[in-house]
Amino acid sequence: MTKPICQLMLSLCILSVGCSSQKHNVQAAKDNGDLSSREKRLKIAVGNRSVEISPLEWEVLKSEFEYSVNLKNNRMLSNEKYNQIVTVFNLEMTRDRKSGTKLSDNIYLESFRTLQDSVTVQIRIDKGSYWILSRQTFSFDNDRILSIGEYADEKKSLLISNMFKNEISNTIYTLNRHF
Repeated sequence: MTKPICQLMLSLCILSVGCSSQKHNVQAAKDNGDLSSREKRLKIAVGNRSVEISPLEWEVLKSEFEYSVNLKNNRMLSNEKYNQIVTVFNLEMTRDRKSGTKLSDNIYLESFRTLQDSVTVQIRIDKGSYWILSRQTFSFDNDRILSIGEYADEKKSLLISNMFKNEISNTIYTLNRHF
């Protein structure tokens, strides 16, 4: 990708969070060597540190609150209905947010169905001084497991997580790698 196109994409990403990008803890940063040296990176405050992400992979979305940053993953998995949305909350995860099926000491999963042909999977990762929420909607058409409008209990949630185990593993890996 040419340098002017990368600069334009970076400008558009920064504009999408408004003129006060510092307010939402997003700013431009130089490439750290992972990608082409021509690509600009976005620097995002997470907890007590900052991370750099690629504007080719992630789009910064508008956020109403100073303590969070919303991102859209520009890369969709083959069975995703919509792009993954990730919110980084720059505050500690409270007990009420530690709900759903506990996959590990710091990872929680919830799933529910709102549309005829899909299921939404939410993953929360507690990082101590901050936490991450991922929302993904996958193609799903099995009324025997989960009805439309139904929120999965732990047994059904584990069954759905088993159906999407590769996607969930990829999500957890991606979130831990980037954030």
